[in-house]
Amino acid sequence: MDRVRQLMGIVLQAEDTIVRLVGEAVARGIGLEGIEEGIARVGQKVAMELTQLALEELDRKLMAGRGRGLEVAGRRTRSLLTSFGELKVSRRVYRGDGGEGGRFLLDEALKLGARARVSRRLLGLAVELACGMSMRRAARVLGQMVPGLSVMGVWRAVREAGEACRQGMAERRRRVYEGGELTAGTRRVEELKVEADAVAVRLQRSPEKWGEVKLVVAYEGRERVGGERSERYALKSRCVAAAVATGEVIWEEAGVQFGERWALDQVGRVWVGGDGARWVKAGLKWFPRSAFVLDRFHLKRRLLQALGQDPGLYQRVCAIMAQGSLEQTLQALDAAARVRQGRARREIEGLMVYLAENWEGIANLPTRGVTGAIEGQVCHRIARRMKRNGARWSPDGADRMARLLAAEANGELDRYLHRPSPAHQEAPQAARRPAAAASDPEGPWRIRMPVLYGPHASRPYARVIRHLSHIQPVVPYNQGMAPTET
Repeated sequence: MDRVRQLMGIVLQAEDTIVRLVGEAVARGIGLEGIEEGIARVGQKVAMELTQLALEELDRKLMAGRGRGLEVAGRRTRSLLTSFGELKVSRRVYRGDGGEGGRFLLDEALKLGARARVSRRLLGLAVELACGMSMRRAARVLGQMVPGLSVMGVWRAVREAGEACRQGMAERRRRVYEGGELTAGTRRVEELKVEADAVAVRLQRSPEKWGEVKLVVAYEGRERVGGERSERYALKSRCVAAAVATGEVIWEEAGVQFGERWALDQVGRVWVGGDGARWVKAGLKWFPRSAFVLDRFHLKRRLLQALGQDPGLYQRVCAIMAQGSLEQTLQALDAAARVRQGRARREIEGLMVYLAENWEGIANLPTRGVTGAIEGQVCHRIARRMKRNGARWSPDGADRMARLLAAEANGELDRYLHRPSPAHQEAPQAARRPAAAASDPEGPWRIRMPVLYGPHASRPYARVIRHLSHIQPVVPYNQGMAPTET
């Protein structure tokens, strides 16, 4: 009966509040927008109060069904930022027969981490928004619905999801390439198109000014979308792999992902397309019955770069190339280079080397129009988010975001957003600090000053704080050791 009274009280109070809001809005001449915002706040408050009642009831049932040896030692209240506001939960803390305490059955049932301050659903919304816009803007958009979520909160959510994506891929690679586990792809196709390219992104907090995101895309072909009269086409069964990694690592990861979808050993032909970079051609060894195809966009760009100032020469070289003779093409370019000097001559000589190294891929072009999608994928999957004006990334941050963007393109983002966190099994924070401080004397400072590792860590004031907070390791003089440089 008490629970019914509480529920009725919440509903009646919400009704009175809504009626009052509407009356005040009409009297003050406020439009529907003001009424809508006020009612939304009331709805959030009702949802929060109902959730608190439900969690209190669940906590009571967990107490009644607890096993032997657990004794209630009191109550503790924790705050959790959810998609409908800040939720304050009062739950029971238990102590065992041996005197050990600090166990919360409600937290374990809800899979709440010991340090979790934001619900996983809200973190998921933050990550999805951050995959399409800056983290600052994502925090501002979510703040319209859930006041209290900061830019640092969004940044931490992206870091956590990106790290889960990276570790998950590392585990899948280990099982296949070290454990000998076979991939379980079942799709069988006559041809599979695989294209690869690299995207340069600006870096921060790194000796290098630029980093390289490698992108590999596999698909079965193109299919019409939007009806029979539509002129729009999409890649069929597209699968994307992206990371800041070496060529060998990205091809291993791509091989795992593609092998989980297609039966690669039964594919009739794998066409590997790209701009002719060595790491792109190295992908041939990862797929049986594969052949390289030079991307038309990059070929045309190199031809125009070297021959664009002479339209007649450009047309003549293209005609010779269409006949399929490398020797005649090089002879024509060599004759043109002899009558030129300086940069124009160097451009033609560089084109000759490029064509000679990639002639096999050029020869495969007339056979089938199998490539040409990579530039669009680079734009839509990576560049639109990571190369916007002013965007700078740490090497790890760029890798995590690239992996999240690939997971989003594959429809697998939820796989890393809503999985239970193992943090609820950790020891209390006070019990962990001494060990962390013993192995890393700067650990407590990192915990207390997140500005040193957040998105503004490169700002001048953060550099000053980092310098002031740095701890010089102490080495006892009687151990005969030289001072450690930091």
